[in-house]
Amino acid sequence: MLFISGLSATAQRGSKLLPDGFGREDGSRVPLVEIKQQPVERPPAAEAPTPLWAGYTIPPGDRVEQQGQWSGTDSGRFLWRIRLQYLPAGSINLYFENLELARGDRLFVYSGDTSVIEGPFTAADNSKFLVTGFLPGNIIIVELNTVRPGPELPFALAELGVLENLDGGRDFGDAGTCEVPVNCPEGDDWQDEKRGVARVLVKEGNGLWWCSGSLVNNTAGDRRPLFLTANHCGQSASESDYAAWRFYFDFEAADCDRPFLNPKASG
Repeated sequence: MLFISGLSATAQRGSKLLPDGFGREDGSRVPLVEIKQQPVERPPAAEAPTPLWAGYTIPPGDRVEQQGQWSGTDSGRFLWRIRLQYLPAGSINLYFENLELARGDRLFVYSGDTSVIEGPFTAADNSKFLVTGFLPGNIIIVELNTVRPGPELPFALAELGVLENLDGGRDFGDAGTCEVPVNCPEGDDWQDEKRGVARVLVKEGNGLWWCSGSLVNNTAGDRRPLFLTANHCGQSASESDYAAWRFYFDFEAADCDRPFLNPKASG
């Protein structure tokens, strides 16, 4: 069976803007909040088709945003920062709710070693839900750059996602010989169609799963964003779960070789 969903996703725009907090001497004094939730156990294997288990989500704590820290800059702007740590994690992503950034605000999320940055998110990204990609390590830093500091932040930190290793399961480079990368000669006639195919990080309750699917058209030709995937992908997901799915387009090997590491993707 197949499942068709209305697609609502934010594609991250490439940018060279860096957080105002980069290079500041007070980085080590940004509040560090250690989250002490128990890991979520992987569901037992089922006979029916199931997507590939990716990990789980945990709450960061009630109004954890209040533990963040405001600072001023020499340029007259302000920045708010918090560090969140979850020791069992090897990679973390973040789920925001009620994103209401003002014009000129810039929101960044980056790894504890500052090697990987998501953002800036701006007022153009405002939505009920927003999810980042996974960042390496067990510390994630959230930074808001603004000219209007205030007692209430223009977002809520709803959940942290934890990416689990496959523990011997199939991974990149394990595809069968019948699985042909799209950039092999056999895929020459599919270079337009491939742009509609995406890897999907499915959220269902506090479980995360990997699926795939494709954008599809309808007979009205009205460009309604419909996405087709397998029925077992998010079969019990709620409307709020659907809004927190992340779509990775251009998730492909650069050539005809099977990759052994995650390809870069836009999502």
